[in-house]
Amino acid sequence: MTTESFEKNSIGWQIQRWQQQAGEWWELQTKRAIDNSDLSLPSFDWINFSLLWEMTKVVLIILVVVFLIWAALQIWQLLSPSWYRLANPIKNTQNQPEKVLSIADLLKRSRQFQQQGDYNRAFQCLYSAMLQQLSDRNIAPNQASRTDGEYLKIIQQLPRPQPYQFLLMTHQQLCFSNRQASLDLLEECQQACREIELNS
Repeated sequence: MTTESFEKNSIGWQIQRWQQQAGEWWELQTKRAIDNSDLSLPSFDWINFSLLWEMTKVVLIILVVVFLIWAALQIWQLLSPSWYRLANPIKNTQNQPEKVLSIADLLKRSRQFQQQGDYNRAFQCLYSAMLQQLSDRNIAPNQASRTDGEYLKIIQQLPRPQPYQFLLMTHQQLCFSNRQASLDLLEECQQACREIELNS
């Protein structure tokens, strides 16, 4: 059998040893008191009660100070983000509304990107123009969190939803598949935008 190694100086062992020594000391003191007098209690002349009271006050003050420091740290951790935001206002571009371009501006930008050969950005301008048109007509007000699927559900109520559907499906394909924007595709999207303008 293997012998296991035991800790010879753990905290539990120290506490048990101290309790045993205190018990032995108490037993010795009571035995001496009984031996010296018939059943009289031991004398506590050796204890300086004023010193003991002062030490108790010091320990209590230390405990109160430690508690107050701990409480102050908890309060600081709770309130520091708010204080930091108040003291250091940061211009958060995500929370500020973006400058809304008109449909005419978006179509103009689309033509500029087309002339530069950047068909992806040209299409993105057409797509944004369609969304702006839906917002301007109060069919689907601008919401950055709205998905193409949500727009597809909304436009089903329109008399001619096909041009919107084409642009939304093209946007999904360009964003989530390997399809690349081309001049032919851009021209089809421009035709869909013209149909939207005619129907509005």
